[in-house]
Amino acid sequence: MSELSLEERDRRNRYKNGAELAHDKWVEKKWTNISQAYCDLARDVLRYRTRKSKHWIFPESWRRFDERSGLEKKLIGVRSVRLRAKLQEDYGKKYLELKKRMRKREREWANNIGQDAEDAAKREQTKEAVP
Repeated sequence: MSELSLEERDRRNRYKNGAELAHDKWVEKKWTNISQAYCDLARDVLRYRTRKSKHWIFPESWRRFDERSGLEKKLIGVRSVRLRAKLQEDYGKKYLELKKRMRKREREWANNIGQDAEDAAKREQTKEAVP
């Protein structure tokens, strides 16, 4: 009969009567309850972060985003060098067009907010002046 290593003998003796195993299960159950309580509390108090859409992005812009995404997906799947070059050119044009429109929309939106604030200040309506 081969002699057992010290670690093997300790491991066998530890679980021989099952008391240590029951204690480990109790600790694991306790930790699960504590962990679940912290997670529930954090979810209720902190809540998940919600994404807010930018005010200057209109539905038309989202449609253009989707068109550009469609071109990108086509570009990923194409193998022909000629088609890839054509799709890359189309994608580049869409990207620049979209970027230009979005900058223009954002500037218009910011100018409108400033104009509204100025108008409210002229009417001495301070609550409306602050966006």
